Amino acid sequence: HIDQAKQTAHPFDAPPEPSLTKIIKEANAIGDSKALNDYRTERLRFWERRSTSPEIEALRAELLQGADEATQHRLRKVNLPLFSEMLTTIGHCDTALPHDLCDGMRITGTLTTNGLYEPKDADPPVDKEAALDGASQQRAELGHYGGNSDHELDEALWQQALAETTTNRLRGPFTEQQLNHNGRWLYSPRFPKRESDKIREIDDMKASSVNLLTSVPELIHLDNLDNLIAALQLCKEHDSQHKLRRHYVIAKGDHRQAYRQVAVHGDDYDVLYVRLRNPNTGTWNFFQHLTLPFGSKASMLQYTRLARALVAIMRA
Repeated sequence: HIDQAKQTAHPFDAPPEPSLTKIIKEANAIGDSKALNDYRTERLRFWERRSTSPEIEALRAELLQGADEATQHRLRKVNLPLFSEMLTTIGHCDTALPHDLCDGMRITGTLTTNGLYEPKDADPPVDKEAALDGASQQRAELGHYGGNSDHELDEALWQQALAETTTNRLRGPFTEQQLNHNGRWLYSPRFPKRESDKIREIDDMKASSVNLLTSVPELIHLDNLDNLIAALQLCKEHDSQHKLRRHYVIAKGDHRQAYRQVAVHGDDYDVLYVRLRNPNTGTWNFFQHLTLPFGSKASMLQYTRLARALVAIMRA
C-alpha cells in the first residue's frame, strides 16, 4: 500500500479525466459566466419543448408497448425517446441503453457497455443452460445455508421483501411447489447486514453460482474525488490566465435505491430468486427479482451505464 501511495500523483499534479478536460475547454470557449448560463438555459428550454412534441409522445407509446406490465409501471414517468435522442445528439456511444432499459438488463452472458469502458481480459461465463441442468443439485447444496434463525432479522428481511413487491421490484412470496420452471431455476440465499440506521439485505449470488453466469470483459472506471480536484484546478488556471473571478459550486447527488430502479430481462428471471424464512411459519419462501439485485456481478456494470449516460447529458 505504501509503494502504491508513493506512485500515486498528487491531485493537483494529475491531469483531469480526458472527457472532463474537453468539457471544461468547451465551456470556457462559450464565454463568461453569463454567456455560459444563457447557453445552458437555452439548451434546457430546447429539450423541454422537444419533450412534449407529438413525435416524441408517439415514440414513447410505441417503445413501451412491448414491455411487460412491471416495466411499463416503472417507466411510466420516464421519457425514453427523449433520452435516446439526447444520447444520439451528444454523441454518446451507448445508444442501445434506452432500449435495454425498456427490455430489461441482462444478468447472464457476456455483457457490454458498447464502448463506454476499455476492454479487459475476463473469464467466459458459465453456460446458463448447463447450470440449469444441475439446478436441483445446486439448490440441495444450498439447503444448509442460513440454518440459524433470528426472529428479529427474519422479520426485517421479510417486511423489506413484502414492501418491494408493492413497487414491482420483487414478485412473491412463493413456496417451492409454486415455482413452475420444471426444476430449472436457481435461488440465492439472502442474509441481513446490520448498519447504524437499518438492516441491509444482501443476496449471496456467489454462493448460488449465479455470478459465474456473468462475464464483464470491460474495465469499469468511475469519476472520483481526484478527478474533481484536477478539474477544478484546470478551471482555476484558466480563470487566472484570463483574469476572471468565478465562484464554483460543487453539488453531490444520490440516486435513491439506484439498482432497484432498473428492470432485469425476463429471460433471466429463472436465476433471480432469493430465499427468505417466513417469520410467521418458520418455513422457507422465495421471491423473484424484477430489478437489478444487490449482490449481482452484472448490476454494477448495467447501472453505471445509466449513471454515465445521465452525467454525459448534464455535461453536454
